[in-house]
Amino acid sequence: MQPLPNRRFFVVIHTITNGLLHAFGETELARQAGADGIFLIPDYAKGNKKATMEDQFLYLEKLKKKIPNFSVGGNFLVSPEALLPRIYTIQPDLYQTDSSSALKIEKSKLPNTEFFLGLAFKYSRDVHLTGNALKEHCEKVSAIADVPTTSGDATGVEADLKKIREIRSYLPTDKRLGIASGVAEENVQMYLQEGVTDFLVATSLIEKVSEVDGSDILSFSKVSKMAEAIHSY
Repeated sequence: MQPLPNRRFFVVIHTITNGLLHAFGETELARQAGADGIFLIPDYAKGNKKATMEDQFLYLEKLKKKIPNFSVGGNFLVSPEALLPRIYTIQPDLYQTDSSSALKIEKSKLPNTEFFLGLAFKYSRDVHLTGNALKEHCEKVSAIADVPTTSGDATGVEADLKKIREIRSYLPTDKRLGIASGVAEENVQMYLQEGVTDFLVATSLIEKVSEVDGSDILSFSKVSKMAEAIHSY
């Protein structure tokens, strides 16, 4: 049996419009605290204050130039057609979306981009699949994803360990498996033991909300402890 790949930790930064300085500051915090990279995701909980697609492209472009040796990427929360052809110019290191959307992106034009594709993912019709239906779904996603990525039922909700265990059993032993909701200091060890390799974490790392612009502010201590827990496993 081949060993699992090394474990990685990505901080998810909830972005707001006109929030370039916020994106810079939180990315630098994540880097210094030991994360392997960051995902920028529009903060849909903030309504019309959430980052636009153009904001996202600007932040990614600036971050890649300012911090060239640190993995930066995102989930745009828009249809892939809207990203073309700009995403080919930006060349994000990481890109998160669902498997059907990924098929509309020419992966050959993003040769160095890792695709994190939703697998039984929150808010999708596949979130509660089990048995043969989940096995087929895993095989389909695994065939095109660099990192099949699952979640709990909603943002901030932890995934059931039975679900993680079943998904892991359907994936090749050397295939990465990401998780993108509900990971906290209290449960990260359980997910590591079940074979999760990539952790996309946001909610449990937030220290406060800015009184100036409403943006989420990360806790350096929480990010650092999460990085240590994942990397030392």
